[in-house]
Amino acid sequence: MRFSIQQPTIEDSQMIRQHTAITERFRYAATLAATCLLMATAQAADDLTQPIRVSPGGHFLAQPDGQPFFWLGDTAWALFQRSTREEADRYLEDRAAKGFTVIQAVALGFVGIDTPNRYGERTLLNNDPATPNPRYFDHVDWIVSRAAQYGLRIALLPNWGVPYLRVDAEHPSIMTPANARMYGRWLGARYRDKGVIWVLGGDSTPLWRQD
Repeated sequence: MRFSIQQPTIEDSQMIRQHTAITERFRYAATLAATCLLMATAQAADDLTQPIRVSPGGHFLAQPDGQPFFWLGDTAWALFQRSTREEADRYLEDRAAKGFTVIQAVALGFVGIDTPNRYGERTLLNNDPATPNPRYFDHVDWIVSRAAQYGLRIALLPNWGVPYLRVDAEHPSIMTPANARMYGRWLGARYRDKGVIWVLGGDSTPLWRQD
């Protein structure tokens, strides 16, 4: 018995390409649908008054109910300083509609220690981390709560790296081990039950004049 192998015709090649394209489109649509379903399910079940945790096996982040937490984050470092409540509300609503689950923002120092928010309030009283400005953090409170209403968690950086840096002899670092501890305890107590994700970040290049 003899067998012969025939070269595919032009019509055969076109059918193969069409079949491949359809398969790839179906695979993409199925993956997208599964991702959206996972995000919608996780968002509906998430208790934003409680923190997320590392799963018992250490392989993923978990919601308070134990379900996997899908981290899709958007960076808005200066959200607390640069946005009014109306602007923040539009931004949060938009990001929630796009499927984001986390908003990353900085409490202190991203746009300057002396820079007030849109309501004229600076982060610290007398530039002292031991005395945070409650009126500034009232605005932070509002944004954190509003984000939760949209199903979003705030990934909160207590401060950027700038407050630690010594610019020169006339502009020393405002952070010391003592006041940093006081600031951290104050911030932790204020947002203990707000479901925020604590982030240690805010890298800054330590460039300053040499004395």
